[in-house]
Amino acid sequence: MRRKFCFLLVCALSVVGMARAADPLPTALAKPADDCAKWLKGRKLTAACIGTITGPQTYPTSSGPGLRGTLSALLTDRGIELRERPPVALKFEYKPKEIADRADPKRKRLAVSLRVVFVDAREAELADIDWRIEEEQAVAMILGTTYDRVNRFDAPADSAVAVQFFEPKSYFDGAVVLAGDKSLFGLEVRLNGKAVPPEDRDGLAYAVVPRNQEYTVRLVNRSDRETAVRLTIDG
Repeated sequence: MRRKFCFLLVCALSVVGMARAADPLPTALAKPADDCAKWLKGRKLTAACIGTITGPQTYPTSSGPGLRGTLSALLTDRGIELRERPPVALKFEYKPKEIADRADPKRKRLAVSLRVVFVDAREAELADIDWRIEEEQAVAMILGTTYDRVNRFDAPADSAVAVQFFEPKSYFDGAVVLAGDKSLFGLEVRLNGKAVPPEDRDGLAYAVVPRNQEYTVRLVNRSDRETAVRLTIDG
């Protein structure tokens, strides 16, 4: 019996956001890294490790490896040595959060609540710190949101992004997973030159591929403009 694994396929489209080439995660995680380094150095600690990174309990995400890599680089840049057996570990937890816009309280947006717990060698919790990440491209990468703003950035569009996360729906055009209903953008997983039919599982799009098999990802742009794409696997 050949073992298989599933891709969770997500597409996030924002015309303004896609125009920026810089990775949003280092910017979004700079303040958490600053605060963690400050806490450690305040206790004369210069070494730590990143322990578990857990996401939402009711929504599958795969951004843990990306978060771990970014946080590792940021902490190292701040003089924290990452070791296998340090005196303190940092356990991170991230969750989706619907928030009110700072300028318009009636306008709801999707954000990420990020928490770290400092744990000693005996697994005693020493302290914890909370942050909120609001930058949309960083939120999209962390939560793996699927949406197409259709170049709209008003209150209804903000709300639609949050609704699509909390009440997900899949949109297919054959084997192409679309970013939204009638969206001009999508992606397709191909195996041995053939498209892998996507599956809808509780509103989420999956593609089943045998383990240890090479695959390709086909990106679809049916608009009349050139589009920059950031493709991530496991965050």
